[in-house]
Amino acid sequence: MRKLLIVLSILWLSTVVLAAPISYQGQLQDGSGPYDGTADMEFRLYDSLTGGSMVGASVSKSNVPVSDGLFQVELDFGDVYDQPLWLEVEVGGHVLSPRQPITAAPMAVHALNVPEGSDTLAELDCSGGEIAKWDGDEWVCAADEDTTYSAGDGLTLSGTTLSLDTDHVDGLYWRRGGNEGTDPANDFIGTIDAAGFAIHVGGQLGFRLEHSQVPNVIGGGEGNKVGEGPGEVIGATIGGGGCAVSSDGQCEGIGFEDSYNQVTGDFGTIGGGLHNRAGIESTVGGGNINTASGPRATVAGGGLNIASGLNAAIGGGEGNEASGLDATVPGGSGNRAIGDYSLAAGRRARAIDHGTFVWADSTFAEFASTGGDQFLVRAGGGVGINTNDPQDALHVDGVVRTTGGLRLPDGSLLENLDGLGNSWQLGGNAGTDPNEDFIGTTDETPFEIHVEGERALRLEPGDSPNIIAGWSGNIVDTDVMGATIGGGGCSGVGVYPCDAEWPNQVTANYGTIGGGIGNTVSGVFAGTVGGTVGGGWLNTASGLAATIGGGKWNTASGGSTTIAGGKFNNASGHIATIGGGEENTASGSFSVVGGGIGNIASWGLATVGGGDGNIASGMGSTVPGGINNRALGPLSFAAGEAAKAEHLGTFVWADTTDLEYFASTDENQFLIRAAGGVGINTNDPNGFDLAVDGDAAKPGGGSWSSFSDARLKQNIQPVSEVSGSLLERLLQLNAYKFEYTDEAVETRLGLPGKQIGLLAQEVKDVFPEWVDTDEEGYLYVTERGTTAIMVEALRELRESHDRQMSELRKQVAVNSQLAERNAELEERLVRLEAVLLDGSQLAEN
Repeated sequence: MRKLLIVLSILWLSTVVLAAPISYQGQLQDGSGPYDGTADMEFRLYDSLTGGSMVGASVSKSNVPVSDGLFQVELDFGDVYDQPLWLEVEVGGHVLSPRQPITAAPMAVHALNVPEGSDTLAELDCSGGEIAKWDGDEWVCAADEDTTYSAGDGLTLSGTTLSLDTDHVDGLYWRRGGNEGTDPANDFIGTIDAAGFAIHVGGQLGFRLEHSQVPNVIGGGEGNKVGEGPGEVIGATIGGGGCAVSSDGQCEGIGFEDSYNQVTGDFGTIGGGLHNRAGIESTVGGGNINTASGPRATVAGGGLNIASGLNAAIGGGEGNEASGLDATVPGGSGNRAIGDYSLAAGRRARAIDHGTFVWADSTFAEFASTGGDQFLVRAGGGVGINTNDPQDALHVDGVVRTTGGLRLPDGSLLENLDGLGNSWQLGGNAGTDPNEDFIGTTDETPFEIHVEGERALRLEPGDSPNIIAGWSGNIVDTDVMGATIGGGGCSGVGVYPCDAEWPNQVTANYGTIGGGIGNTVSGVFAGTVGGTVGGGWLNTASGLAATIGGGKWNTASGGSTTIAGGKFNNASGHIATIGGGEENTASGSFSVVGGGIGNIASWGLATVGGGDGNIASGMGSTVPGGINNRALGPLSFAAGEAAKAEHLGTFVWADTTDLEYFASTDENQFLIRAAGGVGINTNDPNGFDLAVDGDAAKPGGGSWSSFSDARLKQNIQPVSEVSGSLLERLLQLNAYKFEYTDEAVETRLGLPGKQIGLLAQEVKDVFPEWVDTDEEGYLYVTERGTTAIMVEALRELRESHDRQMSELRKQVAVNSQLAERNAELEERLVRLEAVLLDGSQLAEN
């Protein structure tokens, strides 16, 4: 199909007649390039670019010669150029698109040829409030009574003035200072479709809600995830921790892969820490590289622990495994509770069979069950009952009752010990009554089990008996009731960390230590209800109902405080929380430190997500992460590196280009230091301090200002003395209509659609100081000092005008003098002619 590609020009052949023909030139191409031959064409005028009505008659041209694609035709549409017109071209039965606008030349000719006395808009002089109207015969001035105005949603109308309805807008958006009269059922922040909702801090993901039947809640590092794909898991929770994953697949700042936290099953929960995994309805409190893959399984903290059995539980410690149904490892190191309903504690205990209880001392060797429902204790120091100094593998300080006798090493059986039926037989007893037949004491004496001459389990009498397992040095203070030590403790005879005596100790009622070494649950006041330490090393839970999941050297001293894991962390605020990390402090009420190193949340509701050396000391202040940030003002926010939000309601982001603090200077500021630029709708500011891909507006009015005080400037000199004629330079620039290339639009260097502007290459030749080059070599125009240059150019124009007017006035004066001289000479000539005439007459007479 032939296609009209380019209209080269429209030329006038006449400027003196009303029905002026136009000379139309164009170019035709077919599939192989410029066309050669003849073509039938028809031309029509319309009053709009698309649609509209045809103006005048069409003009047909047959067998138009076309050479190398070029042709020219003469078109005479008559006197129709009193309105904007567009030319439509049809070639060989095909209408070409778009229509071509008729340029100003025909219109100007029409205006020049309007007969004198004809009514034209140029002759009208309308007063204020009037507009030009056509009354059917001529143009007249009349009041603008036909235009109607109406206010749509979000606008108000006063007379003919439209303005923003702030009440309407306030009812649609959340105000930064808070809204009144909201309905939680209808007014909320979030999504109403299947899309998730995310909160970013410091340019990276920090918290998100994923859509599912029960929404998933994911905090912490952007690598944290739920399931392997959308909708795979519902009701999952990740409190924090984890890390961002770099392009090489490793955890940034740590150096190994897969360090994100992940929930793989419905309703699974991970409190924090690093590289933790939780399955269906399972829980990991914190620590690192812990896995709770069994349904409803729990790992409180510590590291390298795996709870894979249904309802299995691990209190803390390191390298423990609970894979059996309802299996338990309270803490310690390298223990395995593999059988259903089994318990393994201490070090390298193996409860392989169902219903077994296996306690192993600090010896670095496996100690495994050999059959179901066993209660096994390896205690190199002996098991003592009623003695803390066992002299044999089992040392009972008191009467041993057995109904079946005792079997000696040679296989013989000693029966009827302490009376027939009053002893427990090795093979078990029949016909016993739990209310009458039991192992233990009937007075207020504690009951102990010893292995290898050392106490391994102690039950102390009371309204709620104390249970003390593990190393014989583990302690529950006098007058304490309901305390539990599941195991652990260290005698100081092993290798690091058991190279010193580190007992576990409970000094508060109902305090619990799952295992580990050197852990303490204490109370500030006498009779205080104690907290919980799941395991780990040298942790202290001294606050009312405080909890430490694991880790080492952590202290939870505030009421209902929680430390999931990590080391050297201190949670002293009421209901404060530390997810993990190292040397973090949460001292404000309801304060939170997610993890990281050396972070402090010291005021009520303050939050530090992670990072290094961050402080949130203002009420409700937030530091999501980064390094050495300070959120000191109430409700302030600081992120990045060395950001300091010192005032109420300030938001401060600082990049890494300056180790000096970037601080707020007043309340309610939003401050950004970004040497690489700030991008809005673009991730490549391309060297600009602020790059906006799209339109920018100032709804409240105002102006963009720059300091221009003479006291701030030096080397001041007039522009005209430096640059020559600015007017001539400005007139060298040209304005163009154009469209950006597809590549420019795709890379967000230009906007789609028709544009008007300058060419940077031309500007560079005239005003090189206006043109800069980006990182990829593209030129862009900044137009520095445009206002000053325009003022100076106007000054030059005024001076040129004044010079011309002065010369004109001088010429008028000269002309006036010449006129007077001519008049004088003419008068003298008349007199002379009269004299000559009179002389002639006298001669004749």
